[in-house]
Amino acid sequence: MADETYEAHRASGEHGRSSARTPTVFVTDVAPEGSRVADTLRTAGYLVVDVPLPMLVARSQIERPNVVLVDVDTELALAEVGRLRRLPGAGAIDFVYFGTGVGPIKSIEDAISNEGSAFFMRPVDIAALVRRVEALTGGPSIRPEARLSTPPPRIGSAPPSRPNMPSLPAPGLRTPGPPLPMSVPSLADLVDQPRSLATFGTVSSELQQLLADAELRAEIMPHADAPLPTPEEEIEAVLPADVLASLDEPIEGEEDEEHEQRPGTGVGHDREGTGHGKPTTAGGSKLTTASGRSASSAPQHTYERRVLTDPSRDPTPSRRTTDIPIVREPPVAPVLAPRPPPVPSLLDDPPRSEVARPESVTMATIELPPPSQGPGRGLSEAPARAPITGVVVSSPVDARRFLAEAIARRLSGALCFEHQRVVRRLVLRDGDLVTAASGADRESLVCFLGARGELPRDEVERLAGKVPPYGRHAGAALVAHGWLGQDQLWSALRSHAEWIAMGVLRLTGGTAQLEAEPPGRLRSEPSVFGASTGAELFVELVRRAVSPEEAVEALGGEESRIGDGRAPSLLTECALPPAELELVSRSRGATVGDLLARSPDAEIASVVHGLALLGVLDVLPAAAPSKASTADAVDAEAAALDEEAIRARIRARLELVDEGDYFSLLGVPRDATSYEVRRAFVELRRAFEPTRILSPRLHDLERDVRKIVVVLEEAYEILRDVARRERYRRAIEARPG
Repeated sequence: MADETYEAHRASGEHGRSSARTPTVFVTDVAPEGSRVADTLRTAGYLVVDVPLPMLVARSQIERPNVVLVDVDTELALAEVGRLRRLPGAGAIDFVYFGTGVGPIKSIEDAISNEGSAFFMRPVDIAALVRRVEALTGGPSIRPEARLSTPPPRIGSAPPSRPNMPSLPAPGLRTPGPPLPMSVPSLADLVDQPRSLATFGTVSSELQQLLADAELRAEIMPHADAPLPTPEEEIEAVLPADVLASLDEPIEGEEDEEHEQRPGTGVGHDREGTGHGKPTTAGGSKLTTASGRSASSAPQHTYERRVLTDPSRDPTPSRRTTDIPIVREPPVAPVLAPRPPPVPSLLDDPPRSEVARPESVTMATIELPPPSQGPGRGLSEAPARAPITGVVVSSPVDARRFLAEAIARRLSGALCFEHQRVVRRLVLRDGDLVTAASGADRESLVCFLGARGELPRDEVERLAGKVPPYGRHAGAALVAHGWLGQDQLWSALRSHAEWIAMGVLRLTGGTAQLEAEPPGRLRSEPSVFGASTGAELFVELVRRAVSPEEAVEALGGEESRIGDGRAPSLLTECALPPAELELVSRSRGATVGDLLARSPDAEIASVVHGLALLGVLDVLPAAAPSKASTADAVDAEAAALDEEAIRARIRARLELVDEGDYFSLLGVPRDATSYEVRRAFVELRRAFEPTRILSPRLHDLERDVRKIVVVLEEAYEILRDVARRERYRRAIEARPG
């Protein structure tokens, strides 16, 4: 009976392992050393493909690898890696470099700065490389045939007794016992040993005991007919991700601490191994049910934490429920919620039996994943709607609408915009913007700071190839070089992310899609926007990226009528100034022209455009006028042009040119930043452009307008540089001694 149970257990394990996908490894080294590495990985159970370096990008478009082993001593190796990384969805590929250390990669720090995950010096330690590949991929799904060194344990009808072990103690406090021989060989046995195994030392008795206990539980645990879920699937099925994150926070109060660990009792949710979420009895044994799962043989009390997982039953969703330990009878069988079906994506590898898909794919058929299942936001929760799909961007309004829809639906992931072979990503977490990244070299953090005048041109050219293009790693490198202060790090990263996002809102073509998980380092990037909500940032970006004239045109003209949208509760998250909030609240039923007449600032049109994209407002365009009425309106507008107002504006600015300083001329405070100076200069330069402000009736003011433009450019040249701006400020504030 025991032999039959063991054979069934072994067959079930083989079925579960074969259902997983085998990691794919590309090897680009043609040297004999690369052949030995490839043979070793094949023996370990990986799918290894020898790919010449010039064919790396083309082969990756057909079959997406998990790991690529690159010989960095080969010419143009890093250039091919950069081309591969720029492919959509290629951020999840890990690159492992090895070389002699005399080329561009000399250490692990250089490898990380060049999109790498590891670096090995020649001669390569093959055992260490195999272990690194296993750490990156999780190991092959089908292991080599195990050589059983001991007979399988006897399994009777009753659970095996564990003398002198009344319960499973906490990790690190296990009772020592005799170690069991290992039944599965290590990956190091599959390669040539570089030196005697005696040099590696011996394994401690505590580690032997931990390995023996883990092997015993793996041997005797019964397997179901269906493939076993992964630890992540079990955790997400029992508790949502936001609830697990809240459990990591310290529990307020001291009453819960006395229930955390009781002598002789187990914890209701065991976090050890893959058994997270499975109740244990006071004796430490698993609960066994009729379906084959563990259950206790006698009814004993268990301690567990009651956690609300249904947001609809929580009367106050904004408050975190305090964990209360209770005592109850053991459940019959924990029922795991079924996982939703996989979402089709362009990044999935095609089936082996099908013909490879062509390179040109219509993005409009991509299904985005459902919105986050975390707790709601109370009154600000947007109503449920049909899932949005990837789109083809044909105008800037399409890109803005795609981003606004993702924010309103509280989506998480990375919005990927591709235009003219440049990929830009905006990372979202529950509808809030986290950061932004661009694949264009001219849009890196170093180039951005150089365009703002905070880095000299020669330093931009020197640092462009050494500093990462975005994120906290790039900022930390600039802090180390002395070009950024520690207090300037996050403000610089936020300005860079806003600059990239504004470029996305101005895209005139390309495609847009949602990636379920940000690729590469974007997964671990912290939020550079602090506590700002996604709706607040979106309205501010639209205000700065879209001119009032363009916003009015996108809204359908000044005769368009404003009403309530499908998500009016999002208005509280937009954090509008009180004056603008009052105007927007009173604009229901009025036209865009009426709102512009009541507002002292024309930027209110851009704000309304952003609110309309989010669904806070609904703007209905007016009926198209006839050609005759359009011509009459143009003539009336030309006749109503106030020439005297334009003359007064030019005279006022000319007075500042003659008598004011550069700060007052640009309209910025004396402690303004370089970004504020540049923004003020661009607005004034556009406003006083001679071809825009002058008309045939104002030709007599041409000399004054050109004088204003020349002085504006001179003021910008002085104030854009931090050092020159500080010297100028001290000079005008100095008093005779």
